Amino acid sequence: MTLNADAKIANIEGSLRQYVATNLAGTFSAGVAIDYGSGEPFDDTAYSEWLQVRLLDPARPASMMGPRSTGSTFPYGRDMFHVLSLNIFVRPAKLTTANSLRLQTLRDTVIGFFTPLTVIAITDYADASAALGNIVVDTIAVDRLISSPARENELLQWNLMLSLRWHESWT
Repeated sequence: MTLNADAKIANIEGSLRQYVATNLAGTFSAGVAIDYGSGEPFDDTAYSEWLQVRLLDPARPASMMGPRSTGSTFPYGRDMFHVLSLNIFVRPAKLTTANSLRLQTLRDTVIGFFTPLTVIAITDYADASAALGNIVVDTIAVDRLISSPARENELLQWNLMLSLRWHESWT
């Protein structure tokens, strides 16, 4: 069997990165302070605040797999869920102005782009940016302050975990 473009993780992750960069790059005081991981260099010591973006392993429920309806171009497919982890960090000592609500303000801005039913376009990066469809924010599974009294004066963190729904197919 062959994976179709909608089943390739590079297209999902690349499209999510593009969505984050387009909507959130100007949110942080230091400009483009977004850590995507995946081996890309990122020096968090240079920033007073930044966003860490991680696409975690997808869940592919077996109960959601099977032949697609007749008339479909691709005979097999399944619904799946990706978990997107967004971690917002603030270093109070490096802020140019004291703002005890900066972490919460950044959280409100970030979550505003990932509310349930938000639609994010998925692009095929191997085929001249052809549109593949949309991934949908299904739920906000985690929305919490990561409390660590020992590092309260040096680093603050807010964690968001989102469930994204997508349909992949293969022939």
